[in-house]
Amino acid sequence: MPAIDGPATSTELDQVTAAVLRAKFEALLGEMAVTLQNTARSRRISIMRQFGCALLDVRGEVIAADNPRHLPTIRATARACIKEYAYDLAVDDILVANDPCLGGISVH
Repeated sequence: MPAIDGPATSTELDQVTAAVLRAKFEALLGEMAVTLQNTARSRRISIMRQFGCALLDVRGEVIAADNPRHLPTIRATARACIKEYAYDLAVDDILVANDPCLGGISVH
């Protein structure tokens, strides 16, 4: 029997784990969207839902997004925010951006 020296380093997920993570990510994105809609003052957000929510990793890569049509602007905004705030970010920080010069055309 082989010895286990530490945590697994494989990046592949089994189907059950992938399904559980997908469901959790979808639930988180749904909560983010509902919170934004319920607290927004703009009709574009609260009624017309012209925004996108996403979960990103530390490099700004999209892990999950609720609206694929916003992916290009979410990626551009994430890159700009990480570049701008790279030295000020801490674990669990959340960035909200709506600057057209940083890639945003809607709230991300």
